[in-house]
This record gives sequence, structure tokens and C-alpha cells, in this order.
Amino acid sequence: MIKPATCRYPQVDVCLFVCLLFFSCTLWGNVAQAMELIAHPSVTNKVVSVNEARSLFFMRKRAWSDDLPVTVFVLEDDSQFHRDFSKQRLRLFPYRLRRVWDRHLYSATGRIPKTVRNMTEMIKRISSTPGAIGYADKEFIDEGVQVIEIR
Repeated sequence: MIKPATCRYPQVDVCLFVCLLFFSCTLWGNVAQAMELIAHPSVTNKVVSVNEARSLFFMRKRAWSDDLPVTVFVLEDDSQFHRDFSKQRLRLFPYRLRRVWDRHLYSATGRIPKTVRNMTEMIKRISSTPGAIGYADKEFIDEGVQVIEIR
């Protein structure tokens, strides 16, 4: 008869598991908190729902509540920050965004977001474009843009 493998020190395994779980949750929380939805200071909306944020990034909502045209800026598709923002803040996979944008582009029925290379360019372009929206890491945000809360 074969004996099942047993651990000599089960309390060590439990302690190690709890520590790893704690640190992974801490790191995950910091990543999620560092991502902010940002806009040009001319945007009067200070809070948007997840559905409104999705509509903005799907390019369905073309103007803010005060009729200011929306200009969306995003990082390139292969950017880890873009993928994380899409999943964690918009709660959808980035390929869904790309699918909608490609449909708009190839059918000539809509607009697509403007792509920027890095966070510095993102902040610069949003701060100089009235009605602009995008996302950035908290570390890059300055007084040229405002943070919009997603609820």
C-alpha cells in the first residue's frame, strides 16, 4: 500500500501561505490604487460610473454633459498599464476595446482614440486638449489634469 505524502511541518506551510496571500493582496491593491482616470480641467464631470467610463472608451459618448467634445487618449495595446487599466478600472478585457475601435475604423462609422507612447505624453496631450480623457499612474499626474472618480 502506498502512503500519501505528508508534510513534517504543516504549520510552516500554513504560515507561508498566509504570508504570500497577504503580500500578494497588498501588491494588488497598490497597483489598482495607482491607476487614475484623468481629464482636462475643462471637463466638469468629477465622477463617472463604470458604464459611463466604458462608453467614453468605446467612443460611444462623444460629448460631455456641457456639450464639450470628448477626445480619448490611450496607451498602446501592448502596454501593461493599458491592459491593467482596462481590466481593473473598466472591468473589461482590452481586446474588447480593440475590437470596437477596429470596427469603427474599418467601417468608417466612428472615431478611435488617439494613441500615445508613454505616461508623460499622455499627461501632456490631455492637459493641452479641452475635453480630453485618459488614464495615468498617480506618480505622473500634475496640476495640468484632474482626476475623475469611477464609481
